[in-house]
Amino acid sequence: MSEVSNMITNLYKNKSYLEWNQLYNKETLLSITRTDKDEETHSLFIRYILDPRESHGLGTLPLEMFLRLLVVRNVNNNIIQKYMNKLLKKKQNLEVIVSVPEKTDRKARYDIFMELNVDGYTTTIIIENKVLSSEGEYQTKKYAEYSKDYTNPILVWLCNYSECESDKFIKITYQDLLDFVIQPILYTSFVPTNTKNLLKDYIRVLSHIETKGRSVCLAMSDEEKNMLRNLYVENKDLFGKMLEALTDEELTSEEKQTYKEALQISNNHRVKWSYKGQRLTSKDLVLTIVREQLQMGNSIENLSKYKMHSDPLVVAEEKTKEDGYTKQELNGMTYYVRTCCDMKDVLNLIEKLNIEVMKIED
Repeated sequence: MSEVSNMITNLYKNKSYLEWNQLYNKETLLSITRTDKDEETHSLFIRYILDPRESHGLGTLPLEMFLRLLVVRNVNNNIIQKYMNKLLKKKQNLEVIVSVPEKTDRKARYDIFMELNVDGYTTTIIIENKVLSSEGEYQTKKYAEYSKDYTNPILVWLCNYSECESDKFIKITYQDLLDFVIQPILYTSFVPTNTKNLLKDYIRVLSHIETKGRSVCLAMSDEEKNMLRNLYVENKDLFGKMLEALTDEELTSEEKQTYKEALQISNNHRVKWSYKGQRLTSKDLVLTIVREQLQMGNSIENLSKYKMHSDPLVVAEEKTKEDGYTKQELNGMTYYVRTCCDMKDVLNLIEKLNIEVMKIED
């Protein structure tokens, strides 16, 4: 039996593969009813979770988390600035006055429409929801104009990474909704069993929607990420062989190079380093070095001379969450450190600071 055949045989009996396969092939209510790609269905569920008057038993918690997500995603929004402190409070007098999955007036049809009272301040949240589609012609610009008919409107573009034309909308993705609202709710201890099952079922919907012979992932849970991470680590040689087997008709040379670089970065992150008696990954090593520099009062902006995506150090006081960045807070400042970086950048950082670090060969 060839080397690759052995790898494939081992894959099918691999624990991580079996766990992931069981989860991936699990049917959901929306997949059974073929409504998993229906925007109206998603809007109905999201509005249900956000409305504290519904039977989910979560009170105002989902809505509070959603409002904080909007603040994180756009602190420059005029309406959010108006009462940002109230939105960020852990406890607040939050009342939903109107909540409908579809609001139609003489000008437009809004996917989710909510009117709220937050500690005496009234605001209207209008959500335009895009699951697999994109914006209609001038849609968001029209909606931004029409929304002036309502009190303190906050406009939200909920999407699968698509863009909208109007800068009046706060863009959030389904991954944001999962990371900032749905998963944190599941981590709390008081979620009713029925609601917990509903949320878990919806998470499965987000990770796998079949459409036109392909699978679309709107968002991926921590559970599934961990499964896939373990699956890759335990079978990385097989995935490397699979990549090598792809022809130019299936992947362009640019795509091949991108995948190879991604695999290399993944391998780099599992490299172990010995630093001051600690055994660290590349990511933890970068964070440790940066934190030490900050604690010593040193500026780390001058370490960011490589203005490229693989630059390991980027500092910002108000920078939204991005892939590859790890948030650090020290002395009242917020730092976003680029930890998803190439090995040469880690080595450049070590050399520039003349730090004694030893690479551990496993």
